[in-house]
Amino acid sequence: MRPRAWPFLRARQSPKRGNRRKPHKQPELTHFRVALSLHSCHIWLETSARPSPPEQCGRYLERKASHVHRHHYSCSLWIQPIARQTDATDPSTSMLERIWRIAKATTGCSRVVISTEDERIVKHAMSFGAEAFLTPDSCRNGSERCFATLEAANITEDAILNFQGDAVLTPPWVLQAMIDEFALAKDGFDIVTPATILDDTMLRNLVESKKANPASGTTVVFDAKRNALYFSKMILPYMRSTGHTSVYRHIGLYGYRREALERYVKLAPSPLELTEGLEQLRALENGMKVRIVTVDYQGRTHASVDAPDDVKIVEDIINKEGELVS
Repeated sequence: MRPRAWPFLRARQSPKRGNRRKPHKQPELTHFRVALSLHSCHIWLETSARPSPPEQCGRYLERKASHVHRHHYSCSLWIQPIARQTDATDPSTSMLERIWRIAKATTGCSRVVISTEDERIVKHAMSFGAEAFLTPDSCRNGSERCFATLEAANITEDAILNFQGDAVLTPPWVLQAMIDEFALAKDGFDIVTPATILDDTMLRNLVESKKANPASGTTVVFDAKRNALYFSKMILPYMRSTGHTSVYRHIGLYGYRREALERYVKLAPSPLELTEGLEQLRALENGMKVRIVTVDYQGRTHASVDAPDDVKIVEDIINKEGELVS
C-alpha cells in the first residue's frame, strides 16, 4: 500500500487560502520537507540502454548528444547476472535488480520507478516486481529522462532522486542522506547531491588518476551552509596553505525539488557547463541552490560500471566486500 500523505502537503493541490492548514509552531518548514518526511519521495533509476542488433550485444556504445557525452549499453549488459562467482550471495541477480534493491532499502520514499528507452529493460524489471516505464529515446541526458519520467509514471511526489543504473556499488545510506536532507533541512535549496571527503591516500590516488585521465573525478567546494560554490574536473581547492579545509569528491547522484527539475530542463547549456562538461554547473550559473550532503562510504569501494569490462571488477569487489543489501 502506498504511504499516505497529508492532503494539504500535495504539490499543486493546496486548498484555498482561507482553509489552508499550517504546521503547528513550525512555520519555517516548507510543505516539501514535511511531505518528504511523510514518505512522499520518489527514486528514479536510469537505465541508459538502447535497442541494438544481435551482433552488437555486449558492446560498449557511445553517442554524442550536443555537448553531452552520454554512454549507452546493450540490453545484455544490464540483464546479465553480476557477481557470478561461487561465493557470491546471489549469483543469479542482474545488475539492474541489484540497483533496484539498493533503492528499495531506503526509507522515506513512496515509489521506486525504473525508466528506460528499451522495452527489454521494462520486461526484465517487471520480472522481479519493479515498476518500469518507457521514456523517449530523444532524452539527451539523465536529467531530461528524469523529467520525462514525471509524465510517463504519473509521478506526483514533491521531490525526485535520479539514481543511475550503473551505480551498482552505491550504499543505500548515501541515498538516505539525500532523502533526509529534504526532510530535515531548515533552509531552502533546489537540488541535493552527495560528496565524500578525501583522506591523504584517496587524494594521492586522485592526483595519480588525473595524470592518466585528466577528466577523471570531479571535486566540489561549498559554503558554510553546504551550498555548492563550484564543481570542477580540476582538484579544488588549490592548497596554498594546508590544514584549513579538505578536498571533497563529488558523487554524481542528484535529487530535485519538482519545480527545480522543471526549471532546470528548460535552461540552455551554460558557458561553464560547456567548458567543464559538467551539467550541474548549469544550475549554479542560473542561480539555483545546489545543496551538498557529505557522506561516508564506510570502507566500501566507490565504483560503477562504465563499460562492459567493469563488470568483472565490480563482481570482484562484491565478492570481497559482501553485498550492500540482502
